[in-house]
Amino acid sequence: MNRTKPLRDALPPSDATAQLERLILRLAGKVPGYPYELALCARLAGQLEKRMAEAANAVLRPLELSYVLYQVMMIIFGAGDELIAPGEIAQLTGERPNNVTHICNELEERGLITRTHGPHDRRRVQVTLTAAGKRLLSKAQPLIWAKWQQRFTAIDAAELGALTQLLRRQIANLDPRAEGA
Repeated sequence: MNRTKPLRDALPPSDATAQLERLILRLAGKVPGYPYELALCARLAGQLEKRMAEAANAVLRPLELSYVLYQVMMIIFGAGDELIAPGEIAQLTGERPNNVTHICNELEERGLITRTHGPHDRRRVQVTLTAAGKRLLSKAQPLIWAKWQQRFTAIDAAELGALTQLLRRQIANLDPRAEGA
């Protein structure tokens, strides 16, 4: 048996989740005032996003894409005729600006995007999808949409709407601009 592999990697998702809940419950018993429900919710949200990224990466691998590359390409595609700058991409993806630069380098090397300097400000770089990028995105979209369907199976429209509102509120709660207000 490989002892270097974390136990959670060897367990089915339900067992890993149960293990996490037991661990957080033990912490609550050891640490006075430990916010069990908040900690559990935060850790489950982290696990969910990790699993979503892993599942998305798995279906995108045959296209030589990752979930992050897909997200960046979708943001660029969504900008449409409005050109988008790498800084805006970083803000929308949550990636660091220097990581967006690496991502754009890779996408440009593969011929999936072009970067041009702004017509009025040469310091401003604008990013657009190429025809090859659009073709690849059209192959990737159904794969990701199927994973989203799987993720939200058994959640009805009202629950999805409530979840969306709760997530928006959490994002607003952590907005650094609101902390000083």
